[in-house]
Order: sequence, then C-alpha cells, then structure tokens
Amino acid sequence: MLNFSTLIVIVLIEFVFLSAATSDPNLCDKKGTIQCELHETCCPGKGGTFKCCPYFRGNCCGESSGMCCPPGFRCIDGGNCRRLNITG
Repeated sequence: MLNFSTLIVIVLIEFVFLSAATSDPNLCDKKGTIQCELHETCCPGKGGTFKCCPYFRGNCCGESSGMCCPPGFRCIDGGNCRRLNITG
C-alpha cells in the first residue's frame, strides 16, 4: 500500500512529464502546427504564415520581407541589418 508521501512524489513526476510534453516554447502558431527549431525564432510571414529565422532571439524584419537579423541588430531598408547602438 502506498503512503501519502509516495503518492505525492508520483503525482509530481507525472505533472512534470506531462508539462514538458505539452508545452513547447517554439510553437509559432496558436494551433501548434508550425514549429521552429530551438535555436531559431518564429517570424510572421504573409497571410498568417510563419517562417523560422535561423537566429536565436532574432529580430524579424516584417511580414513581407521574409528576412530577419541576428540579436543586437535591426532591419534597415534593402534587407540589410544594422548593429544597434549600445550606450552606456
């Protein structure tokens, strides 16, 4: 027969496994049909679609461009990236 503390441990273990299986940080859409790799960033595309930016925490340039910049950079005209000014 299981005692109370053993039962609590079993419930906690099940909770952890179920939480890990159902919550994925890189699902792009609410339906969970589009997913990027863990090292990529989800960026909105045309018509409600999504694209995967190859940079972790990348900056998406906008729906029509399909471009993105690495962290610490922002998008400028012509599909180029410019380093953000760091003041200190």
